[in-house]
Amino acid sequence: MFCMKAAIFDMDGTLLDSMPAWDGVAEDFLCSLGINPPADLQEQIKTFSFAQTADYFLQRFSLPFSTQEIADGIYRRLVQSYRETVPLKPYALDYLQLLQKRRIKSCILTASPVDLVYPALDRLQLWPYFDFVLTCDELQSGKEDKQTFLKTAARLDYAPSEIVVFEDALHAAKTAKAAGFSVIGLYDQSIGADDTMMGTVCDQYLSSFYPLLQEE
Repeated sequence: MFCMKAAIFDMDGTLLDSMPAWDGVAEDFLCSLGINPPADLQEQIKTFSFAQTADYFLQRFSLPFSTQEIADGIYRRLVQSYRETVPLKPYALDYLQLLQKRRIKSCILTASPVDLVYPALDRLQLWPYFDFVLTCDELQSGKEDKQTFLKTAARLDYAPSEIVVFEDALHAAKTAKAAGFSVIGLYDQSIGADDTMMGTVCDQYLSSFYPLLQEE
């Protein structure tokens, strides 16, 4: 179906089942302080940055810390999750092994910072499957910018038409398609209302990597 000479993988929600860690980190932080998280917490903070969440906690719970101390405390718990517990998505390793066997170049392009990315890759022993890892911070552009994907393609030394992008986020899938890449969408529980649109935007939209293992 695809002329795939190289692959670009998103990390969170695509290779890693990391969204539960993000969803639960704020609640875990409150529990560590002996505070029972309110039922509406996730709804209140779902669009917040770490700094915004910290400021919200400071105001709502009258915590005896600065905003920065709260943000750092939440973030440290997230780093710990990546270092110790965040798992791979089902069949992700099998598919990476298949691409390696076929000598298809692969890389990671992620919006996550390196202090989350590297500990997870170390623990899960994934480095051998990738030619390189790029973050949006390094490229100084996000996945809403075509250049982010085009710069990654240039480093792979293949044209967009020869590369397949693996993504779980609708905005990233749209950008990659607009830049001339084939896109395989991977379902993640965090996708919510974007689920239907992913099926429209992507060349394939799958519940896991398993169907790709069945292709000759």
